[in-house]
Amino acid sequence: MSGKKVKEERRQARIDAGVQSLVKNSSRSKLVDWSLFIASIVVGIMLFLLPKTAPVIIVCLTVLLILPAYPIWRLAWIENYRSRQLIAEALWIITVCVIGRSVWPLYLTVEPSVVNFSGTNSVVKNETHTFRVGNPSNVGHLYG
Repeated sequence: MSGKKVKEERRQARIDAGVQSLVKNSSRSKLVDWSLFIASIVVGIMLFLLPKTAPVIIVCLTVLLILPAYPIWRLAWIENYRSRQLIAEALWIITVCVIGRSVWPLYLTVEPSVVNFSGTNSVVKNETHTFRVGNPSNVGHLYG
């Protein structure tokens, strides 16, 4: 074999090894991306199943904001465009804020002039009472 042929075979072997490395890394990267997406879905489900207290909501929303950041950044149609990456991240931040606003516990403050508690004969005047409304979907019956 000539020297040129040996050099060409070595060069081709290096190229093949590089391509195999890229394919292997890309499949590993896809696995990481999918894992992070699935983990964020689990956190989203937990957000709706756990009690709606401020610390639980803040922790879940923070994790929900951070987990899919890397996979969103590496989506195929935005991976090579910085402006698309920034727009996608901004949309994700807005989405998480909307989710947070929808699950934040509602508090209803009532300032009646007279409050009668059932089962007692006492009347309380000019006090402020705060009631926690657990589910925003059933607030309508309080006003109608």
